Amino acid sequence: MGAGDTERANKFFEKLHQSNQISESLYCLNKAFILIANEDYAGAVTSLERANALDPDNATIINNLAVATLYSGRLRDSIALIENYVKTNQEKGLHDGILFNLSTLYELESSKAQQKKLNILATIYQQKGDGFPFTCLKLST
Repeated sequence: MGAGDTERANKFFEKLHQSNQISESLYCLNKAFILIANEDYAGAVTSLERANALDPDNATIINNLAVATLYSGRLRDSIALIENYVKTNQEKGLHDGILFNLSTLYELESSKAQQKKLNILATIYQQKGDGFPFTCLKLST
């Protein structure tokens, strides 16, 4: 798929799926990657929503669902997905990759991004302490 051969990648994942060599959620995740590569963001959202229903604690699925939702033109829905995940699953949700994407979404959304990031910072301090890579929040100095 790195070379852009999404048709062959799709056939490969279909074959794995039909032979039960990958889980349904992993199949949906990989299918979404192919759809994103083909710029079918609505299809990717549908596939990722299915994956999320099957594996709701999977940070990779949520992160990619938020990105595909953003590419579908639904910024606020994208933010809500990540915010809800962070609130309900702080163990996995307070992850630098997820919080970097949430910080970026806040910057796209409003001039109140800095305050929203500071609110996340307070949660991180409470849950994770000083060892967390705070640069993911992209705070202005």
